[in-house]
Amino acid sequence: MLSRNNVLSVNKIRPAVEQVLMKKLNKRKIKWIVKESERREQGFYSIAKQQKITARHARRVAKRYKNDKNPILKRCGRKPRLITEEEKELEPLPVDNNFRFDRFK
Repeated sequence: MLSRNNVLSVNKIRPAVEQVLMKKLNKRKIKWIVKESERREQGFYSIAKQQKITARHARRVAKRYKNDKNPILKRCGRKPRLITEEEKELEPLPVDNNFRFDRFK
């Protein structure tokens, strides 16, 4: 029986299998995935194996870009928030030099 803590840890369960966690898809690969999914000659499992992604991600890409002729890749990550004038005018907090870090050992 597996521990609940180690269920998601792939390396501890199957260390011999090399896991590729993230793979970037470009426009050409996205178009190919959509085209192959519409032809229905291959399943999503074999499409995903060829692109070195998961079958679930191949389904997600095909569904998202099905109607797009020119898929536009968005920038990853969170959008930066602009600093307002009020935040620029705020004074920094005073530094407490009497704080002792050794209390938390």
